[in-house]
Amino acid sequence: MLRSASGGRGKIAFAVCAVTVALVAATVLAAALEAALRLDNASSVYLLGVVAIAIRLGTAPAVATAIGAFLVYNFLFVDPRFTLGVARAEEVLTLLLLLFVGVVSGRLAGLQRDRERDAEQREREARAIFDMTRLLVTSERLTDAMQSVVGRLATEAGMTRTWVGVGSTVAHERVVADSDGGSTAQPPIGTHAVLQRDRGDGAASWTRIHPPAGPGDRRGAADVPAQRANLFRVALSAAGEDVGSLWSQRQASSGRPAIEETRLLAAAADQLGQAVRRERLVAQAAELEIARRSDELKSALVDSVSHDLRTPLATIRASAGSLADPAIELSGDDRRRAAAAIDAEAERLNRLVDDLLDMSRIQGGALVADIEEIPLDELVRPAVERVRAAAQPRRIEVDLPQELPSVLADAALLDRVVSNLLENAVKYAGPAAAIRVRAIANTDETVSLVVEDGGAGVPDEALPRVFDRFYRVPRSGDGPRRGVGLGLAVVAGLVDAMGGTVASARSELGGLAIIVALPAAGPRS
Repeated sequence: MLRSASGGRGKIAFAVCAVTVALVAATVLAAALEAALRLDNASSVYLLGVVAIAIRLGTAPAVATAIGAFLVYNFLFVDPRFTLGVARAEEVLTLLLLLFVGVVSGRLAGLQRDRERDAEQREREARAIFDMTRLLVTSERLTDAMQSVVGRLATEAGMTRTWVGVGSTVAHERVVADSDGGSTAQPPIGTHAVLQRDRGDGAASWTRIHPPAGPGDRRGAADVPAQRANLFRVALSAAGEDVGSLWSQRQASSGRPAIEETRLLAAAADQLGQAVRRERLVAQAAELEIARRSDELKSALVDSVSHDLRTPLATIRASAGSLADPAIELSGDDRRRAAAAIDAEAERLNRLVDDLLDMSRIQGGALVADIEEIPLDELVRPAVERVRAAAQPRRIEVDLPQELPSVLADAALLDRVVSNLLENAVKYAGPAAAIRVRAIANTDETVSLVVEDGGAGVPDEALPRVFDRFYRVPRSGDGPRRGVGLGLAVVAGLVDAMGGTVASARSELGGLAIIVALPAAGPRS
């Protein structure tokens, strides 16, 4: 704990006792030496006491000891004895030399002692500030770090309570850390002392502040309760802006903080102010990043969805217009082809709406999986058959081992995952590319379902982003990009809702491989 202003009377009493003991011991030793060695003058023995007091208690007690030695030696050892008179001139010089040497040696020894104490004090302050700064910088949560800091400050500065209030004004502050059990209630602020700081340690001073009385409050300064009389405030400032206050409270008998305690409170307030400002800047940066990403997503949504809406709508309008126009003669086959085109484009729009709704449910946390034990082959093979016609002339290979364990998943969600992956492969793999669905049991009690193709694949730098919302892989030579960029994002959300993981990699066939890992339910019976 840093040196406190409390106990001043006890320190003075201890110093008086120590000086008295030193003078008595030196007197006894001087008398013994003069008697045993028949010395005419043993006054230098008193210098030992002066130096000892200087080393232990400092300059002022040492000077008092030197003056006391001068008086005691004159009274007890200089003729005429038991008076302060001096009979011989040479003894006057001896006494004056004793006083001078005693004062000088006491002063020098005391200064050295004060320097050592000050250096030790500064070291303790620096260590305390370093520990508090490290907490504020490295802690994941600022409030947790502040809670540790105020607890440390209360101990080091001799306070009964220390807390941090954050706000633009004292009246609007909210407590974010309190050494008194983590209370978040701002105590009533009455008369308190505010630290005024300019430059250097010596310029800091405490100024008493009397807050204005509120309506109907007729209390005067003398009516302030005693527990509020020793309340101290240090403003938290950063970049010229007040961001809050560091409050400290102590017993009335302790008085105002000592210089070293004031230095510690001021340094801690500086670090706390910077920490609050950093937290605000981080929050502002996060808000700006969220707004930027939101704008990007909105732009991507408008760009992607508008394109994917216009294309099927144009096809539907053209086909419907041909069917409705009496001037156009259509054969039965032409009418069936037009109706099939309308149906296909309507299904495309339906899938787009489903993807958007699924993504909305995923983002809103409203997607709840009904987990059950599912044999993969009973779900994968029907999904493959549904897309096989659309995949022509591509061939779809299925490799599901007989001993493959079942998985724990939601049947409806897993069916959507498999369908989306197959449709994605059919759409982008190319007309001559092979498509393969396989599964393997892993040693970590999971089953990996892999949907891969032999198409052109995606660039390595794009692999980590294929599950991002509205991200479409840049392609060259394939004409305009197709799709909204939601299919794989929906897959990732559905798999995550089932407690699985999804990853992308280069396929052994040469194209893209999507690996879905789900918890294994156990071996098949």
